[in-house]
Amino acid sequence: MSVYSHIETLAVHAGHHIDPHSRAVMPPIHLSSTFERNADGSYASGFVYSRSDNP
Repeated sequence: MSVYSHIETLAVHAGHHIDPHSRAVMPPIHLSSTFERNADGSYASGFVYSRSDNP
């Protein structure tokens, strides 16, 4: 294997970071979100429920 790499290979391997706590090589994909409510428990105006529509 060559010690010299193409720019594409260098770009793919740049920023390689292993999470020290979970030892994950890639960041996780989070499929959910949490929305903040007002102090009284009601929702603020605007977008509130992600399954009914996308912002």
